[in-house]
Amino acid sequence: MFFKLVSFLLGCSIGSFLNVVVYRLPNKMNLSFPGSACPICNNKIKWYDNIPILSFLILKGKCRKCKTKISIKYPLIEFLTGVIFLLVYLKFDYSLETLKYFLFLSFLIPIAFIDLKNQYIPDRLNGLLLLSGILFSLISINTFELSIIGSSVFSFPFLLIYGYSEAILKKEALGFGDVKLVAGIGSFLLYKGLYNVYIFITLSFVIGAIVSLSLIRLKLKSRNDRIAFAPYIVTSALIMMFIQ
Repeated sequence: MFFKLVSFLLGCSIGSFLNVVVYRLPNKMNLSFPGSACPICNNKIKWYDNIPILSFLILKGKCRKCKTKISIKYPLIEFLTGVIFLLVYLKFDYSLETLKYFLFLSFLIPIAFIDLKNQYIPDRLNGLLLLSGILFSLISINTFELSIIGSSVFSFPFLLIYGYSEAILKKEALGFGDVKLVAGIGSFLLYKGLYNVYIFITLSFVIGAIVSLSLIRLKLKSRNDRIAFAPYIVTSALIMMFIQ
């Protein structure tokens, strides 16, 4: 029970930092300086008002000074990260895989939310995701080659789709950032046969199609709107992480 609680709280704490990444990185801001502050009144947030989830509940979702409402997305990202960290621990217990996937998630979550809001994926996150997956494979037994192959094989179909849409359709069916994202995901998931690659690709597009059609049906999006694809790729990667 103790380690389950630790995993959840660790995830919530990392989720708090990921909120900073999601907000600051697209705005070209330093991730560590200055400290967190209310974007409306510029009041610096004290440590006791920056406790994941708990502070939001105590402050009733408002800034202590100006009473401006705080977006619900902040505690949601913290809670989501905590829950997924807990699920990783329950799946992999005390193992190198647990540390590996904690690192994996720390990239995937901000990538999904940044793309959802800003319609792009920072190259810095994609590059660090790929590099981390390859470097982590060096400390595992016989996984370095599988990491390199996984990066290549997972991303190749997405690269073909990107190239085809650019050359033939003269428009992007998906962004090149998505191709780089899948390369990073492949470096973590490793190559374990073409079937797993097929499942990953299928899940990405099926989830994307279901959500996109639902948004269009609800008139929240039109057919001509650009829809962020990274959240669906990330969701597929999370599913593969638990089932492969």
